[in-house]
Amino acid sequence: MEKIEAWFKCVHAFLENEFKDEHVSLLTDPRRIFNADESGFPLAVKPGRVLTPTSVKHVYSVVTNTKAQITVMASFNAFGEYPPLMIIFPGERIRDVGLSGFPDAIYSTTPNSWVDSAAFLAYVKQIDAFVDNKGIRKPIILFVDGHSTHLCLETSQYCRERNIILYCC
Repeated sequence: MEKIEAWFKCVHAFLENEFKDEHVSLLTDPRRIFNADESGFPLAVKPGRVLTPTSVKHVYSVVTNTKAQITVMASFNAFGEYPPLMIIFPGERIRDVGLSGFPDAIYSTTPNSWVDSAAFLAYVKQIDAFVDNKGIRKPIILFVDGHSTHLCLETSQYCRERNIILYCC
């Protein structure tokens, strides 16, 4: 509990130092507080157990040897609003894995489907467009984990120019 309180005190002190009087309205407006993170989903799931009659002597299970995955980047604000997801596919082309009818998503590719600095910057730009379209007052604060792809110079410069506080947890 002490670590959580210390973390909140650090965030509050940072915002108070950087944004003077604006920090109170920022922290009390849930539409201006965002979080973003990514998660990987395998395209080929290994089966756990196989059910078969007890009289069967040889049980076969068909599995794939691929470790391909997609990554989904998501964000939301404390008010419950969320910009479109970013779905990242491996390779140079977007493969049809049954998601083509999902109109609220943004599709991208990277060599291994992991988020890289360019994909993260593209997603930050989508969050920025969402904020502008919704008429959400800036600055906003965007909490992200400390992954290296979230900490590139180009993203930092973009956030500074667009009044987005990029805060690594």
